Amino acid sequence: MQLGGGQQHKIDIIDRIYISRKKSPRRYLSNEKEIIEILEKQFNFKVLYMEDYSLCKKINIMQNAKVVMSIEGTSLINGLFMNAKDSKLIALRSFDMTEHIFIISSMFKNIEFLPIVCDIKNKIGDSAFWVESDLYLDKDYLIKKLKEYEIEPIN
Repeated sequence: MQLGGGQQHKIDIIDRIYISRKKSPRRYLSNEKEIIEILEKQFNFKVLYMEDYSLCKKINIMQNAKVVMSIEGTSLINGLFMNAKDSKLIALRSFDMTEHIFIISSMFKNIEFLPIVCDIKNKIGDSAFWVESDLYLDKDYLIKKLKEYEIEPIN
C-alpha cells in the first residue's frame, strides 16, 4: 500500500515504513520497484512519499513507526520523531558514506541506527561524492540484513 499522492484519508498506525525518494530528481534507489515488492510482500512495509505530507502528519506517522528505512539524508531526519519502543532506523547508504555513521547515529537517542551499504549504480556528475548518485540494493543482501537486524518476515 503506497500512501501519499494527495490522498485525503486518515493515517493509520504504520509499524514499518519505507520512505521513497522516487519523486526526487537524483539519489534514489535504481531498483526500488524490486525492493518495494520484497518489503511490502515479505516484511509488511508501507511506502511513503514524505513530501506529500504536512509536518504535523509526518510527526504523527513517525511517532508510531517501529522500523523506518530510506536512503540516508533528510528523509531519515524524520526519525527524530520516532517514539515506539525498540525503534529501528535503517539507512541505505553508499560505502563512501560510512564515515558519517557516528555523526548521524548520535542524533537519534533511543533509536537503533542501522546501515545497509548499497552499490552506486548510476554515478552522476564528475564528483565521486555520493550525494549526486543513485544507489542499487541487492535483494538477497537486503533480506540478509533485515534478518541480521531482527526484522522478521511477516506471513
